[in-house]
Amino acid sequence: MVAGVKELGGDRHVACHDEPFPYAVFQCHMTGRSATRAYMITVQSGVRGNDPAATTVAMSALCHRDTSSWNPAHPAFEILGTKPGGAPVCHFMPYANLVFGQTVAH
Repeated sequence: MVAGVKELGGDRHVACHDEPFPYAVFQCHMTGRSATRAYMITVQSGVRGNDPAATTVAMSALCHRDTSSWNPAHPAFEILGTKPGGAPVCHFMPYANLVFGQTVAH
């Protein structure tokens, strides 16, 4: 069950995805200003309370709010049944992937 959702600050985000190499290599890209929101999601096993058998995991997630410039053949559109410029596309960041946020002075 979802135990908590916290929006991570920032006007721009950089996501870094690990690459399959024998040493640490990341492929990083920056999102557009205000086009993406980042969140920290806390998920807990179905065990309730302070039971020692409960497992809690915190994961970052990104929601791409403006997909109008995305390739219409992107797999996310097929999976979600939407199209460029439609509903936001959200996804969890896999383990060992990184998210950085930047707040731009207004």
